[in-house]
Formats: sequence, structure tokens, C-alpha cells
Amino acid sequence: MNIVILTGNYLPTPSPNGNIAKIIAEQLSIEGDNVYVICFDKGFIPLSDSSIKPVPITTLHRRLRYYFIEKNIPLGVKITSLYRVGYRLITGRTQESWYIKKALNSLKKINNEEEIDLIISLNNPIEAHISAIKFKEEFGTKVITYWLDQYSDASKIHKYSLFKEKNYNNNILKEKWIHNSSNLNLITENRVEWIKNYIGQNNYSITKYPLITKKNYSNNSNSNQINITYAGSFYKNLREPLQLLSFFEKLNEQNVYLNVYAKGDCEETLNQFRDTKNINIFSVKSKEEIIEIYTQSNILINIGNSNPTQMPSKLYEYIDMGVPILNFYYSNDYEDVLRDYPYHLSIPYERLNEYEGQIIDFINKYSKMRLSKKNILSYYYEATPEYVVSKIKGNYLKNK
Repeated sequence: MNIVILTGNYLPTPSPNGNIAKIIAEQLSIEGDNVYVICFDKGFIPLSDSSIKPVPITTLHRRLRYYFIEKNIPLGVKITSLYRVGYRLITGRTQESWYIKKALNSLKKINNEEEIDLIISLNNPIEAHISAIKFKEEFGTKVITYWLDQYSDASKIHKYSLFKEKNYNNNILKEKWIHNSSNLNLITENRVEWIKNYIGQNNYSITKYPLITKKNYSNNSNSNQINITYAGSFYKNLREPLQLLSFFEKLNEQNVYLNVYAKGDCEETLNQFRDTKNINIFSVKSKEEIIEIYTQSNILINIGNSNPTQMPSKLYEYIDMGVPILNFYYSNDYEDVLRDYPYHLSIPYERLNEYEGQIIDFINKYSKMRLSKKNILSYYYEATPEYVVSKIKGNYLKNK
């Protein structure tokens, strides 16, 4: 089949959602499908000999922003950020509205050369879904949307808006249109109630993140100390670092170290703990480097989102490693994902001090444990690329 995937940050440094797009594209390619990926242009060179063909799209503003970030030019980054904020305030739209026209042009060009059998769109950006549906309305091509992030109820996306209530209502209508127009909507389990309450349709299939691999990871942890790792983002009012860092600063356990690899907008808080003897704070690393860091870790930390309907894909990445997991949550404890994983402890993030004894016991009991790949695949087969792609293709063939 000729399949087009629509997404945002894909290569060379994919976002978590871009990584899922990459995994799906690779599995489709393994199965003999011809795959195009329409994505943000981040300066990579497409591989001409690959059955996966990236189709990068961009704007002058995005080119400038990437240039300023890469060259570490703070004034340039600030100016482009102010432009993004101003655009949202004035128009009420996300800064990626340009994506639709360019993605549609790319879809039409691909379709002229090789008729597209199926489009799979992944957000963010939401414009990936919109582009897919608009193309479907014109050409009748089947579309499967994969909702990896919330949209209408995503406070971070709509932070800068002069008419929040009006825009919220418009965004709900937009989501309804996408859900009702696509052939199938793939959603995570924690979004079901929200879909029922606000979108009001049942054209969806509960789907896990395809992040469980067949790869066996080595255990490279240090036998003389316990390394506990958090790698991810910290954002104000969504997932903040203060509770985590304060807890480990006071933790009086010999040879227990917290290693943090973080990005986001909480640098000021992180800087307060850079001189703490049992806390090491690093900049964010590449995907390959992070995987190696995971293999050297005794325990991995997941910190949930303050929005209970948003599922962190990181949980599946941790499970794939077989390493014990400390799961710190706000309101959703993600037990629907973790209930089959024997080496985990879930604790309310804002009450860590109350559970200090349980956390210490967990660290001492499980820090040398690893779950076998055989057991991981047995418990989480529905989160493998093979299963998710078979689900996508099964729907396509059923509705052909």
C-alpha cells in the first residue's frame, strides 16, 4: 500500500509523538508498504534508498527559529517566540495553521505520482488531522487519526488567547468534525470519558502506544550505588520539578542518587538544586543517549501530568526497558497501564514526604531487579508496533 503519515517533529530529533510516527513508519516499511511522512523540516536529508520518504514542510519563521536555537542566539529565539504569542493572540489559532496548505499541496503531489491508499495523521499539531480530513473530503482517501495529545482541553496550546471561551467552543466543534469525518480514531484509554462527554461519538478504538519492542536491553547499572533517573520535561502548571527535587534533597539514603535530564521552562527551580550532593542535573540528551542512560539506571521515575486525560508515552518506554518504575502522579495513577507491571510503585506526587518509608522500601527491594523481555511482551503485546499496525491495516481492509 501507499501510505502517508502526517505529523510534526519527526527527524532528526523527533518529539515523543514524532517517535511514535517513526515507529509506525518503520513497521509499515518492514511489512512492505511504501511510506511517506509529511513533517516539520528540521534540516535533515531524506534517504533516497529508503522505503520511508520524508516530505519536510516549513516556513521562514520556523527556519529562523531553528537557526537561532541551534546557534544559541537568545535574542532571535525571543523575537520568534514573541511572534508566535502575538499570532495566537490576534488570530486565536495555533502557530501551525500554515501546515494545512503545505501539507495538502504535498499530499496532492504524492497522489499524482502514486495514488494514496491510506493517510495516518498524528497530533500534535492538530493541523495534521485537519489536513488529512480536508484531503479525504476532496479525494475520498481513507483516514485514520491517532490522537496522541489532547487539543481543545490542552491549556498549554491555548495559553495565549484573548477569547478563550469562544475559541474553546470552536475547537470542540473542530474536534467533532475530525472525529466524525475520519474512518477511525485511535485514542488512549484515559481519553474515552472525555470523548464521550464532549465529542459524543463512538467512532474510536482504544489503542496503546506502540513502544514495546523485542529488543533485549543489557543491565549496565553500577553495583556500588543506586542511580534513579528522570528524563523528560518540566513545565509550570503541568509537571513541575520542585516536589521531586525537594524530596530527594532530604532523602537520607547512602549511595542513592537522582539523575535528572530535563527540558522545559523550570530552569530557575532546577538551578536551585545543582549543588545538592545526591542530585545531578543534566541537559536533555538524544534518544540513543537516553536509552543507554536507562540501562545504567536502577530505577526510572515517571511524573504524570496535571491533566488526568493526558497519557505520558514515557511509561511504555520505561516498561520496555524492564527497569523498576517509581510512578509519581497528580490525579491519574495510570494503573490501567501499570497494573500488569510487577516492579512499580505509584505515589501521589504532591504527597511524597508522607510516603517516604514506602519509597525507601521500594528502592531497597527492587533496585537490582529487571523484568524479562519475555514477560514484557506477554503482558504488553498490544503495545507493540506489530499489533498497532495490524489494527490499522485491519480497519483499512474491513472498510475497503
